[in-house]
Amino acid sequence: MQFERHLMAAEGYFELGMFIDAWKELDKITLNLKTNLLVISLRVAILMRLKRWQDALEILDRLSRIVPGRPENYIQAAVCLHELNQTVAAREKLLSGPKALESYATYHYNLACYETVMGNINNGKKHLRRALDLDQSFASYAVLDPELKPIIQCWKKPNVI
Repeated sequence: MQFERHLMAAEGYFELGMFIDAWKELDKITLNLKTNLLVISLRVAILMRLKRWQDALEILDRLSRIVPGRPENYIQAAVCLHELNQTVAAREKLLSGPKALESYATYHYNLACYETVMGNINNGKKHLRRALDLDQSFASYAVLDPELKPIIQCWKKPNVI
């Protein structure tokens, strides 16, 4: 099927960092399949990699109407808002999401970043602790993340995080 061939090609280009080629491949998909969740999700991922935050946010808004309550939409929309220097709105976007988000380490990690940037260090610590409880691999990101620097500086102190 042409759809599958174009989608696989687009995914391949995306994985190679060839985002414009991936986008062009998605454009080859017939009109009635362009609203497919996989196609839309890949378009959002491409836009985010290209740092086209506002464009990605607009597609995520449409995607939220197609698939309401999808946790990934909230996480990605919050990232876009944060990158657009709307950190308070990013935090609110995550907090307004479905309860299922609370089981995602990314949700807590991003909240840790947003809270810390906003000066809410204790809330930032709480969310970073929860992210690490859910997925210890986030520790390697946290130590390098400049947004979490106020928390990480205390990391070596016992019972701080």
